[in-house]
Amino acid sequence: MKLYIKRDVHSADSRFIVYDELCREKYFIVSYGKSFDKLKITDTSGNVLTKIKRLPLPLLYAYSITCNKQNFKFILNPARTAQNCYFYGTSFYIAGRVFTKTFNILDVDNSLVATHSRCCKSCSDGYELNIIAEENEQSCIAIATCVNLASIAQNPALQTV
Repeated sequence: MKLYIKRDVHSADSRFIVYDELCREKYFIVSYGKSFDKLKITDTSGNVLTKIKRLPLPLLYAYSITCNKQNFKFILNPARTAQNCYFYGTSFYIAGRVFTKTFNILDVDNSLVATHSRCCKSCSDGYELNIIAEENEQSCIAIATCVNLASIAQNPALQTV
């Protein structure tokens, strides 16, 4: 199934909107307040499906993800001399260039779980997430959210105060 993830700036606590293949809103990714430290993925009715918490580790982007009665850790290391991604508590791993946001999520048996890439579809100028199995939908959306949080601004600009 194809999903499209787009940055949402409509309110202070909204972060991303996830669209389905027909460009209908499917999920909202919102924060608890204005922080990026605690996020939740909700359906269009407001039911919380997944929780994402940023862990305070220096020099790393570390997240704790809770979905489908499972908790796992996802760590992004921006250092050029190290492996970029680590998972703890799941058998997933990342293949590809995570910081350019073009990567695959694979399982331990090398089976494809999902692909993530830049999207040019009319409903989203964000990213396409193609998930192979529906049972991995929430965890893949959470992983894609964490990667997209690592560098939200494509073209940073100075703002006057």
